[in-house]
Amino acid sequence: MKGKKLYILFTLIVLLFSLIGCKKEALKQAPYFEIKDLNGNVRRLTDYKGKRLLLIFWGSWCPTCKDILKSLNEKVQELKSKNIEILAVSVDESENKAIEVLKEYNLNNLVVAIATPQMLIDYEGIRFLPTSYLIDGTTGTVIKKYIGEVNLREIESLTLTTSK
Repeated sequence: MKGKKLYILFTLIVLLFSLIGCKKEALKQAPYFEIKDLNGNVRRLTDYKGKRLLLIFWGSWCPTCKDILKSLNEKVQELKSKNIEILAVSVDESENKAIEVLKEYNLNNLVVAIATPQMLIDYEGIRFLPTSYLIDGTTGTVIKKYIGEVNLREIESLTLTTSK
């Protein structure tokens, strides 16, 4: 119950700031995170040293999110071979909704976690879904932010050009 109240309060605060036009400078450095995935494994930003991380925030009610997750699920192995890892972070209140989507679309290849309120704040309040960050895991630098569709070809080319 306390968690639900905190989530609702957090959501209202994010909406308030977006309505009054509070502008933040775009993230240049990815905020550190430590989050448990749905299998109980702890995932940290520092786990991705030497790799690129596509951190995607999504919601179970978002059709575009589901489409992107389906595409990413099919490309996980190919992207891993190019040193790109995916962490799909659901903004749903509980893991039940996220698990329903994973089962419905047979998304067995993705690493999925549930966002903490602090993670949502740290990553600019996540006002639109899906929102994705391509992060250099070694430096923690945000290479690119995507709102909406993710261009996998661009991600692969950005990965090649930024790793030189």
